[in-house]
This record gives sequence, structure tokens and C-alpha cells, in this order.
Amino acid sequence: MPIVSTIDQKNQITIHTASGNLTYDELVQTLEAFYRNEHAPESVLWDGRNASLINLTHDQLKKLAVYTKKFHEQGLTVDLTINNAEQIRDFYCRVIEWDAEPVDMGGYNDFNMKSSDGTVRAGICHSRGVNANIPPQWLLYASVRNLDHSVQECHSNGGKVVDGPRMMGKSRFCVIQDPAGAVLALIETPD
Repeated sequence: MPIVSTIDQKNQITIHTASGNLTYDELVQTLEAFYRNEHAPESVLWDGRNASLINLTHDQLKKLAVYTKKFHEQGLTVDLTINNAEQIRDFYCRVIEWDAEPVDMGGYNDFNMKSSDGTVRAGICHSRGVNANIPPQWLLYASVRNLDHSVQECHSNGGKVVDGPRMMGKSRFCVIQDPAGAVLALIETPD
């Protein structure tokens, strides 16, 4: 199977590493197993840099939005930062039937992608300005209690900070890279 899932109990994180061609059924099987595992750490890291989703239908893409909702319920969000944000915004508006809400970035707009109930499910951002250093991939945000402590632990355990820490709205966040090269955003939200 092209997804290997491991649980790092010491660091309290579940790591899903995908490689090769990945089908919808394989992705859903991994997601469902994760949500059924009561002992899996709440923090999740997806490394899909060496994987491709293949043969997805329109309906399957819409169903994947359900898992985005589950991520939000667990305090996780996702962003995609790329050069052609408008084109990709339009793609997901058509494929998943999200609505795009512009976010003023000072001279250009990034986009909050909302489901039909108005809930923000993801962000699609331009790879410029404050986001110029963020890699072009779906970026998962994990909530942390103390961003400074998490950054210190990242450095102490062989990782590095790719971007930030900096403010995003009322929250501080940064993008880290783990020793294997996978990236994850950490966000400290106000109480």
C-alpha cells in the first residue's frame, strides 16, 4: 500500500507517508483507520511529496471534503500556497463546489475556501509577499499551546523553521520542516 502510517508516541504525532500512485480507496482507508484509532495522537503529519492521487471522480473529490471537515473539528486546517492561486481557486470551486472569499493581502487577494454552509475549509494563497517561503503543497496546520516552545522543540529534535513565526490574523504561526523533510504549520490560537 502506498501509505505508511506510524505513531510517534514520544512526540505524540501520527505520521502518514504516501508514495507512488494513490487511489481514492487507499486514501479513505487510511483516513478512516486514523479516525477509528482512539489511541492515535491528535497531531497529524501528512507527507505526500512523493505521491499522486489518480483516477479521482468528481464525486470522490466532493467526498474528500468530509475529511477536511473532520480535520477542522479536531483543530486542524489546511492551506495551499502556489503561484497560480486564481486558477487553483477556480478548480476547487468547480470540483468540490467550494465558494471563494477574497482575503486582502495588500495589492492582491488570497482566498478562504468555504463549504456551502459558510465554514472555511481551506485557504488558497499566492506564493508571494508574506507567503513567498511556503512550499507549494497542501499544508496542514496543527494547533499548539505554546508556539515558542514548539519551535524550540523543533530545533532541538533536528527540524527547522521554514517560515515565521509570524502573525496570521489574531494567531501566531510558523511552518516547520521535520528531519525527514516533510513540512507542517504550527498555529497558536488565542484563548
